[in-house]
Order: sequence, then C-alpha cells, then structure tokens
Amino acid sequence: MEMDKHTEQTIEMIHKLLKDKNQFDDWYSMPYSDNEDQVDVHIEYKIKKVLLKKNNSDPDYLFLGTVIIQPTKVSLGANDDWEHGFKQDDISESIWDSLGEDVVEDIDSILPHVYMIPEFDFTIINL
Repeated sequence: MEMDKHTEQTIEMIHKLLKDKNQFDDWYSMPYSDNEDQVDVHIEYKIKKVLLKKNNSDPDYLFLGTVIIQPTKVSLGANDDWEHGFKQDDISESIWDSLGEDVVEDIDSILPHVYMIPEFDFTIINL
C-alpha cells in the first residue's frame, strides 16, 4: 500500500526529530535492598522504524503510529562504576516504560497531532 505525501513527510519529520536521540539515562532502587541502594541505567538505542497511518476516528489526532525502539547497549552502574552487556530482563520493566514514554514525549512535543505507541526490538541486546 502506497503512502500519501503527508504521511511520508510526517514520518520524515519524526526521523529527523529523533535522529540525535540515541541515549537514555535513568535509575532505580535495588529490589530487596536494606539500605535503598540506587542503580544507574544507561541505554543506547536507535529508532529502527516508524509506522504511521492516517486516523479517521479521532479528531484530536491526524495520525496513529508506532515507533520501534531498538536498544543496542545496556549499562548499569553505581558510584561511577559501570558494567556493560546487560539484557532486556536484567533491568526493571519500568525503565523500558520510561524510555518509551521519553521517545513518545519528544514526538508529541513537536507533533501533537500524531499519536504514537512505543514498541521495542530487543534482538541486539538479547543475543
């Protein structure tokens, strides 16, 4: 199915907007820790794909879409001591949710007429 000009242009704008966005930093408390130890998380990622279609059912959004985020490296650290090579299940699910929300918020801040849902492709980090 061929896309119309406006859909193609919107996809191009999203890619340009996210072009330099490839790192995410956050933290979480260690589960079952007696003294509430904090773990820093650094995720490197790329935007693998943006899928978009026109929306005819909701007047607030001209487009509905999915942004596919592909993490390429996960590092965990405490007190500036970092370890690398972690997989999807090595960190809290809430961190993945925060990364997805961060990417969607970046899109929404510039293109509020586009409703995006984040999805992840963990192929690279889960090898």
